Amino acid sequence: SGNTDQRELVLSQVNGASMTLAQYALKALQPINCIERELSMKIFFTRWKDRPVILDSWFGFQASTPWEEGIKPIKQLIKHPLFDSLAPNTIRAVLGGLASNAPVFHAADGSGYEFMVNQIINLDKSNPITASRAAKVFSQWKKYQGRYKSRMHEAIQSLASADLSFNTREVVDLIIDS
Repeated sequence: SGNTDQRELVLSQVNGASMTLAQYALKALQPINCIERELSMKIFFTRWKDRPVILDSWFGFQASTPWEEGIKPIKQLIKHPLFDSLAPNTIRAVLGGLASNAPVFHAADGSGYEFMVNQIINLDKSNPITASRAAKVFSQWKKYQGRYKSRMHEAIQSLASADLSFNTREVVDLIIDS
């Protein structure tokens, strides 16, 4: 987890002039459950909240952070006042962040998979292209073992039983048949 001095040094980069260094600082603090991580997320958000393209990276960082609370913070993200459910980049930031967040996406209770399925089904109504791309997160389900494999298969079956657009249906059918 590093020492406090190092974490504070990294945190200072979030306040620096470079947005790129601020993003790297967030990434460095992301896996560490510490006050500096919380502060860096708040500072970055406050500084860049009026720049949607940059704010999307904040949504992605939030969704890919291994929160102890599991899926709960990600559910809160999609209710955030600045989350734009019609903006493909914002949606991809959250869903892609979740998919890369192994402890939360692959939670033993299946909550990560269930959340992803529900988001894909809802998204499919307004943006079938983005929904079909998001569904590809389940394409490697056969390579997993044990409960991960069976829970992912259940998630795909849940998607398959939904009323989906042609685009998403095609992707889901390919995943099932692969």
